[in-house]
Amino acid sequence: MYNGVYDKEQFAYLHHTLRKWLRLKLEGGSLGDRLYQAGVRSAAVYGAGGLGEEVLLDLRDSPVRVCCLIDRRAAEYPGGLNGLPVLDAGEYGASPVGDVVLVTAEYYVQEIKEALTVAGVPVERIVSLAMALG
Repeated sequence: MYNGVYDKEQFAYLHHTLRKWLRLKLEGGSLGDRLYQAGVRSAAVYGAGGLGEEVLLDLRDSPVRVCCLIDRRAAEYPGGLNGLPVLDAGEYGASPVGDVVLVTAEYYVQEIKEALTVAGVPVERIVSLAMALG
């Protein structure tokens, strides 16, 4: 179906994250509410595609403001996306904004953390979507 683009482990990470998110939604909660309760008032979202789009939708009407998107393919979004700038890790690290960086690509979270910390983002500000969902 996906022509070998994904492997089983990637699907397992995605499945785990989506189950947590669905449970939260079914219980009347939202990602924005969960982040706000944790003291987050603004966030940068790592991942312009995939789950990043759904994260933006879930945060749209929440008290948490999305400052920007971060993506390794930032050059593919020269005009930004949904009114937000899309930066690569280096650009973001040069002037980080937001209380946290919310990483939507759960399978690659360790690689993304490494790239962001090398760019100057403190590791304690990097949160995976699954962690944020509880």
